[in-house]
Amino acid sequence: MAFHPLISAVVAIYKPDKKYLQQAVSSVLEQTYPVEELIVVNDGDTSTVAKNWLPEDHRIRFFFKENGGIASARNFAIEKSRGEYISFVDQDDYWYPDKLEQQVNLIPLSCRECMVCSTVDIVDEKNNRLEKETRKRQALYDRNFSEYTVSEALLKENIIYSSTPLIHRDIFRKIGGFDPNVQPHDDWDIYLRIAFSSYPIHHHKTRPLSTWRAHELNESKKMPEMIRSRCRVEKKIMTYTENPDIRKALELNYLLDTIERDHWLLFKNQRYRLFRKHILHDLYQLMEYARHTPREHAGNARIRKTLLKSIRRYVYSCLLNGSQTKG
Repeated sequence: MAFHPLISAVVAIYKPDKKYLQQAVSSVLEQTYPVEELIVVNDGDTSTVAKNWLPEDHRIRFFFKENGGIASARNFAIEKSRGEYISFVDQDDYWYPDKLEQQVNLIPLSCRECMVCSTVDIVDEKNNRLEKETRKRQALYDRNFSEYTVSEALLKENIIYSSTPLIHRDIFRKIGGFDPNVQPHDDWDIYLRIAFSSYPIHHHKTRPLSTWRAHELNESKKMPEMIRSRCRVEKKIMTYTENPDIRKALELNYLLDTIERDHWLLFKNQRYRLFRKHILHDLYQLMEYARHTPREHAGNARIRKTLLKSIRRYVYSCLLNGSQTKG
C-alpha cells in the first residue's frame, strides 16, 4: 500500500437486531486493513443491551447519547473519532473482509482529502444474495458513473449506499456534518455537498465491497417519509447552489418528487379534492418544463411517466363523487 492512514469505523445503533449487529461489528474488526477504532453510538435506546453483545476488543469505543436520529449519532461519532478517514456501517449491514484495503488503494497520495465508495450486494435476512436486485443496483451504479459526472449522477438519485463510503475527516470539518433536518436522506445530502464542493469521489468498479440488507424494517420502505426527505434535500441545495445547470436539474427533480409526494400522501389516502388542487398546479409547471426540454434530456422518461400517471389519477378522482371523498 502507498500509505497507511488511520481509519475510524462508525456504527450508530437504535434497537438493533442482535445477530445483525454482531455481524456488522465482526465485519469491521476482521478487515484485512485493520481499523484504528470502532465507535459504537447508542442513539438513546434505553432498553437495549447491545453493549453486552459486543466482543472484547480494545478498538471498540462505546458511547450513549440522547436520541436524536442517525444523523446526530453519526456527527457525535465523528467528533469522538481519531482516524484520518471515517467509514460507516449500518447496524444491519456488513462489510466484506477487504473493503477498506481496496478503498485505501484508490486514494491518491497527491489528494488525500477525498471520498471513496463502492456498490453493494443486496442480501436478505439470512445473508442470501438477492441476484436480481444486486444486478439492478450494479447496473445503475456503473451506468451513472460512466455516463455522468459524479455530481450529475448523484443529482438523479442517491446511488451510494451508506455502508460504503470512506471519507477524509477534514471534509466534515469544512462542509459540516450530517443534517438531521433531512433524515433519512441525510447521507444523500452530504454526498451531494461533497461533490458540489469539488472533493474527488473515487468509486471501486470491480465488485461490491459491502452489503445492504433488505428486510421489513428498512427506512426505504417508508415511502412517504422517503419522498418528503428527498424534497427537503432538493429544496435545501437549491438555496445555495449558484450553478444554473445544477439548479435547473434540482428544480425538475423537486417538482417530480413533489408530485410523487402528493400521490402518496393525498391520492393514496383518498383525499381526492386536495389531490386535484395540488396536482393541477404542479402538472401545469411540469408540462411547461417538458415543452422547453430537449427530446434527449435524461429526465424525459420520468416526466412522461409522471404526466400519464397524474392525468389518469386526476380523471379517476373526478369520476368519484366529491361527496364520497375525504379531501
